[in-house]
Amino acid sequence: MRDTRLTALERRTVILAAARGVFAMRGFHGAATAEIAAAADCSEPTLYKHFPSKHALFAAVIAEAGLEVKRRVLDALAGSDDPLATLLDVSARLMADPTWAELSRLRSLAVTMTDDADVRAVLQASTDGHWNTVTEVVRAGQATGAVRGDVDAELIAWLAVAISLLANHRNAIEGSAGLADMPRVMDALATLIASGKDAQ
Repeated sequence: MRDTRLTALERRTVILAAARGVFAMRGFHGAATAEIAAAADCSEPTLYKHFPSKHALFAAVIAEAGLEVKRRVLDALAGSDDPLATLLDVSARLMADPTWAELSRLRSLAVTMTDDADVRAVLQASTDGHWNTVTEVVRAGQATGAVRGDVDAELIAWLAVAISLLANHRNAIEGSAGLADMPRVMDALATLIASGKDAQ
């Protein structure tokens, strides 16, 4: 173990990155805090200085990974003149990214741990954030006439959330091959809600 001087924030970031990899590879119960500490090049007491429990560490990993995805989506949408097309594009790129597949595995694990209030809160925040983003994108499309005005933006957003959950499920069962055609599933939903003039 190196005696590397890091700020508290830097150390926390290193621990989260190490924990993300170990949890994704071994699952929650298979991941030992000693292994996570070793991967983070710190001691277990240092790890527990930043995170009071293994559950708290897992919840923080899910939260940070979700924020990373959210940042990428919002950065892509910022200033876009076609939010729906941009969302489809960034979604396809995310699903082809191995780090998204890793997050997908972690979220599938987290669903089995919703008796823990922190884990449940992180999953709820992630779901709410996804739903809000898609709702806003659909409404923006309706405002420009790109999306049919007769569809309910909130219900379409729930369908998009369901597609994301399906991607998690398929990734858990089929691995990365299960994600290969998920962008086409999103495209199918977009085609259904596209206004007639844009669909032709």
